[in-house]
Amino acid sequence: MMNGARKTHFDRRYFHFDFARERIYHEQEMNELLDILAALGYNGLCVYVEGALDFEAFPGSIRPGVLTRDNVRWLVEACCKRGMVCIPMTNLVGHMEHFMVQERFAHLAKGELYQLDFARSEAEAFALTIVDDFIDMFATDVLHIGGDEVELEEAEQGAYARFLAALCHKLLDRGVRPGIWSDMIWMNPQLIDFFPKEVEVYDWNYYGHRSASLSMWKSKGFERIYACPCENSWEGFINAQRISGHLKSQLEPDVELDEIEAFLQDAVDTEIRNGVITTWSHEYGNPFWAQLVPIARAGLFMSGDWVPGAPIDEQVELLLFGRHTPYTAVTRTLQTLVQKPLQDLRSVLDPGTARKALYHRGKLFDLLDAAPDIGPGLITSFERALPAITEQLTAWTPASYREELCHMALELSVANIRAAIELLRVGSQASAHYKQAAELQYVNREESAACLRQAIRTFAPLLAAYDALAEVLDAVSEASGHSRSDAVRLQHRKQDIVHMIRGIERCISFVNGKADQGQLPLPAWKKYIRYCVMLQPIRGYPVLEDESAR
Repeated sequence: MMNGARKTHFDRRYFHFDFARERIYHEQEMNELLDILAALGYNGLCVYVEGALDFEAFPGSIRPGVLTRDNVRWLVEACCKRGMVCIPMTNLVGHMEHFMVQERFAHLAKGELYQLDFARSEAEAFALTIVDDFIDMFATDVLHIGGDEVELEEAEQGAYARFLAALCHKLLDRGVRPGIWSDMIWMNPQLIDFFPKEVEVYDWNYYGHRSASLSMWKSKGFERIYACPCENSWEGFINAQRISGHLKSQLEPDVELDEIEAFLQDAVDTEIRNGVITTWSHEYGNPFWAQLVPIARAGLFMSGDWVPGAPIDEQVELLLFGRHTPYTAVTRTLQTLVQKPLQDLRSVLDPGTARKALYHRGKLFDLLDAAPDIGPGLITSFERALPAITEQLTAWTPASYREELCHMALELSVANIRAAIELLRVGSQASAHYKQAAELQYVNREESAACLRQAIRTFAPLLAAYDALAEVLDAVSEASGHSRSDAVRLQHRKQDIVHMIRGIERCISFVNGKADQGQLPLPAWKKYIRYCVMLQPIRGYPVLEDESAR
């Protein structure tokens, strides 16, 4: 980790807030966030909206709680009062889920992808209609138009660059500087000459050091380049940096779990003094207010307020809360005993799966499938973390709305972890009991049925953990802009678990020879739990229940 020996100061010190991913506008929360950012030395807010705007060009909105004209006016003025610029961000090629999910725009999508088919004759006019509302509502002279993570065939790369560059030129003609993400051109550098040098380049790299991309953009003469690291909370239960070869990152030097400053240091070394700290995906139980430590560290680094040799946690605590709280200590425990073990298992399971499995059906099955191999080790590590964290949170009496938000967010992280522990137990223990029942089915029916009953009993703590998690999630959603969609997802996954339990109960009738089809051999665990939840046919196996019952 860097020791803070070099004093740094970035001209543009921006924070990227993901409002698009189901965040609900909550003025008190936004006011609190802006106060924090100003205290940390930030002078800009990049608000990623995508289609979560009350467009005047299109009636209706993608969900309740999107940004209205009045909300935008308040946000821009609130930023201005704090000496901050407010930069709106959308997407005009890839990541257009908010638009392409709607029937009225579906014909503009490229096949089944949530991206604009830029080859269509009406694509540019549609994109510019979106642009018009953003420019009008935000009264902005900078608009980030995305362009990242677009699925392209090799033959389409030139057409993609021409389309995006044409939009950039039209914005410049209107006196608006366009911003784009760097990845598509960094990976395909032959496209770089399509773009005017006035384009603002947001060079995102969420995985440690990568000075090469910053150097490339600078050598090509682009006037304004931003280094954009991420707090990475979307990958697990808490923020954590890591090294990776993603997007051609260089693999040395390594980074520690909380070293958000890695890519910013590369910017300093490349004499680029613009930074944007990104956050993503405030959904699937990801509590934004549990992720402030790297945001604070980055603000200190970019503003030059990092005090060499001083304990960084103490600086963060005093800046965030004006006093010492358990916040940074809990964050560090979560990183060490929860996040690091998940990252160490990346070759087996994506780190974010352990949290997302509680809300997302596909991830649910992924975690259950992996649990027999990874469950015992993760459970041991997670349970080591929880007693101290629980004690610290219990002793912390929040003294302000800000502290309440942070306290509840950490409680949500803990509730997610407790539920994940029980899900891992089901995946490892219930499956073991079930497989033992299959081995005994034609040897000792009574013992086989007893194994199935034991499998069913392992689900009870999981259902209780889901109920406890739902209570915390409701409190977080009530106090902040966290979407209530997560509560709905959570209820759906709980119902999936109930279907699994009922399915195993039915298996007892197979063992006892009382099923309609006779004494069926128990179906394979992985296939059967999917059948129980989704009625996904088991090839070569009879239908096991009346589908109309669902």
